[in-house]
Amino acid sequence: MTFEKRLRSAGTAFAATLLAGFLAGPLLPGEARAEDWSSWESKLAGHELRSLDGETVAVSSLRGQVVVVNFWASWCAPCKKELRVLDGWREDLAGTDARILAVSIDNDVKKAEDFAKKSGLDLAFFHDGTEGLARSLDLPSLPCTIVVGPDGRIAEVARDGNVDTLRHLESTVRSLANRRTSSTPSEEGRG
Repeated sequence: MTFEKRLRSAGTAFAATLLAGFLAGPLLPGEARAEDWSSWESKLAGHELRSLDGETVAVSSLRGQVVVVNFWASWCAPCKKELRVLDGWREDLAGTDARILAVSIDNDVKKAEDFAKKSGLDLAFFHDGTEGLARSLDLPSLPCTIVVGPDGRIAEVARDGNVDTLRHLESTVRSLANRRTSSTPSEEGRG
């Protein structure tokens, strides 16, 4: 094979690789694809989290609610920023079936406890360590926030801590929570 043919062949292969990467590209807000998250859904459903207060919560027991699972670590500056944003959502989501679970992946539970106490945040804090759910999901980065709909399916995943991404995520959570709330008969209508 001549040098020109090898160069052309390599160029074609490179172009094909670029095109495939572009078509499969990174997910933008709102572009969650069901097939991308099916293994995460089963791992989430089959996992139990331990709160910093000692309570154990099976993620599957939250089915029927909108669940926001945020993975963070005490050493992660973008995580701390994202936790503050999530804490701001609590008031807006009051009266809905939405729950926010802040899951620390710190090696040392003491670091997670210290951060939770000093932060002034009123979130449900959990510790799962580095060998727990985050490892099982093979999280690509921190912070990572997963929105699970009432049906147990992942609606959105945010992996960058970007303010615009978080706004979009909040919109998704509100939409799911409002849909859930508006489809539930009120207590007043029952006799």
